Amino acid sequence: MLPPLPSKPLAELTEADLLRLVEDEVREDVEIDYKARLETDSQEFAKDVSSFANTKGGYLVYGMTEDRELPTGLVALDGFDPSTVIGRFNSWAQEHIRPRLTLRFQPVTVEGGGSVLVVEVPRSWVGPHQVRQDQRFYHRTQHGKAPMDVDQIRQAFAQDRGLFEAIEDFQNRRIHFRQTHTRGLGAKCSLFLLHLLPADGILGRRRVDLTGTAFGGYYPVPHPTTSQSDNRGVWRGSTGHLHNLEGYAFQEYTGAEGEACACQVFRNGAVEHKWASRAEGDKRTIYSQLFDQWLYRATLHAVSVIKSLESQGPIVVVGSLIGAHGWDWPFPNFEANPCTIDEPELRLPEVMLESTESSPGVAAEQLSNYLWNAMGRERSPNFQNGEFKPR
Repeated sequence: MLPPLPSKPLAELTEADLLRLVEDEVREDVEIDYKARLETDSQEFAKDVSSFANTKGGYLVYGMTEDRELPTGLVALDGFDPSTVIGRFNSWAQEHIRPRLTLRFQPVTVEGGGSVLVVEVPRSWVGPHQVRQDQRFYHRTQHGKAPMDVDQIRQAFAQDRGLFEAIEDFQNRRIHFRQTHTRGLGAKCSLFLLHLLPADGILGRRRVDLTGTAFGGYYPVPHPTTSQSDNRGVWRGSTGHLHNLEGYAFQEYTGAEGEACACQVFRNGAVEHKWASRAEGDKRTIYSQLFDQWLYRATLHAVSVIKSLESQGPIVVVGSLIGAHGWDWPFPNFEANPCTIDEPELRLPEVMLESTESSPGVAAEQLSNYLWNAMGRERSPNFQNGEFKPR
């Protein structure tokens, strides 16, 4: 949760929490702005929210009066219909800001009837964000929004590059680890590494304490469902889980060949799922439909993990296929001779999830499409609109 509002989920904010801002004389600054009335100008709204996203993130509190930047009291918003206003504000953000932003909204009921509205703008890790109409970039100062100068814009773009450099470093480290710890890689085993990387964690700005988490026997962190049917295609054998130096690991064992699938939850909130294909004698095949099913389930699982760890997002999703040179990739229903993979390593382009509320199935489908592109096909035959639905 961003300061200076109470350290509690946005959905749990109450009138008392907002009145505490008055009592504590929390002045308008880089992270909070008070407005007595709802915004009616789409361009001003775009400037406000983009300025927060380009700085530290923050809050717009609609229905809070102020005097010389100090909050003075709550006033129910006139004619406020939450669904209509939230829909309008979301449309303005999508239409007038690029890259797009994900906002969070919370109406708060006040004494005497009516409501005020709190808009949370998370700190963006994929900026800077530009207002389309005037093509300018804005940031927050102690006294409100202001246009960014050339040096500030240059610095913001450099930070964006820093994110993808951090992602590449993370991938390199994990690929090296798996290469050096996997027996028979290439000849007897090929691996796919799926990484879901929250931007705030991968840039070293957040660490997750995993010691007090109630780990379940089937999931490395709490999961929204307990239905084992939802796990088919991810875990098939016996399982083991343990704390380790990186955070928490979860493995599946399928016989003498050792681990087949594994999941690592890192202390920065990142999640790695590993798929292992094992050779059957001289036959080296990655069963593409089973792989796509695993990719779908694993992506959904990883997003639920990251959500349970209260990441703000966005989440960068990347995948790497290693040790697969000379392995076969069969097409659906064996309609043609399988593709034989001729690269020792395939790194798929990154996919961005704006938040944990975005559709993880769409990200899984996009990654699968990239892999099928590498096999010479237009797209995966096993997904339809972000759901695993093999033809």
